[in-house]
Amino acid sequence: MRVWTTEETLEARTLRGHTGEVRWVAWSPDGQFLASSSFNDETLRIWRTDTGESIHTFPGVVEEKAMWDSKGLRLASANFGGATIWEAATAKKLLAFSGHQGRLLSVSWSPDDKCLASAGADGIVKVWDASTGKERLSFQRHTAWVEGVSWSPDGRRLASASQDHTVCIWDTIEANVEPLVLRGHTSVVCWAEWEPQGTQIATASDDGTVRLWDTKTGKVLQTLRGHAAAVYSVSWSPDGQRLASSSADGTIKIWDPTAAKEVLSLRGHTSRVWSVAWSPDGRRLASGSADGTIKIWDASSGYAGGEHDSKASGKSETR
Repeated sequence: MRVWTTEETLEARTLRGHTGEVRWVAWSPDGQFLASSSFNDETLRIWRTDTGESIHTFPGVVEEKAMWDSKGLRLASANFGGATIWEAATAKKLLAFSGHQGRLLSVSWSPDDKCLASAGADGIVKVWDASTGKERLSFQRHTAWVEGVSWSPDGRRLASASQDHTVCIWDTIEANVEPLVLRGHTSVVCWAEWEPQGTQIATASDDGTVRLWDTKTGKVLQTLRGHAAAVYSVSWSPDGQRLASSSADGTIKIWDPTAAKEVLSLRGHTSRVWSVAWSPDGRRLASGSADGTIKIWDASSGYAGGEHDSKASGKSETR
């Protein structure tokens, strides 16, 4: 058993190849691959997690968040023009569709892979048929950009995190029912993620806090404080026993959500950390940063050796 100290600088495998800020990282369901997107260098990449090799680059699109389907066969990405579904093995574009006004910021697969949810600068949450690209549902209540959208584990509800400081929980079965609105953050809500059992949602906010909410009542269960700047993303461990968060302060923190206690602070990036994601087996964390790198951390031992470079070309800019 490893006894963690509350703050450590830990060795991590570093993946290099993006020429701009890495805005999002996502594990394939089997943990063998990692997808990363960069709004700045306009690419989506797939990496082997065992070697750190970049095996596919999807160029020419201004990418935001990207998500795998449940089988690891397809990737969906959000960009200025709309959403795109790709075949992961070949980097072939399968389907592209639009319907939002302005920039698209987030996509999310339904658990059965039949639908794709999207949200962005127009403040609208939409649900699409993932086979045809036909719009099925449209939800509108937010008064500002929607930064993130995610499906509940049972596939019935959607959570949307907005710059209007709120999170809305939408019922996709009874679509005419008013959403449950989570209020409490004092700044932009950057991301909302369902706990694996669906009873809680964790949210990350520019106000520097992580909050845990009851998904039935909308009540705040815990407020986690410890980051020195905006919190951009959160990720639950597969067993729901730990929560990771990433921040503009350059750190990744691991929390005991029940005790509302910080377990560990990971340092290694040299700039803000946009995204953090727990591996499907719960043993590793991946993080994407404004320093242009991806790091893979061993969450059980705190160590993973090596560094891998993959040459790429593109432009870099700041948000």
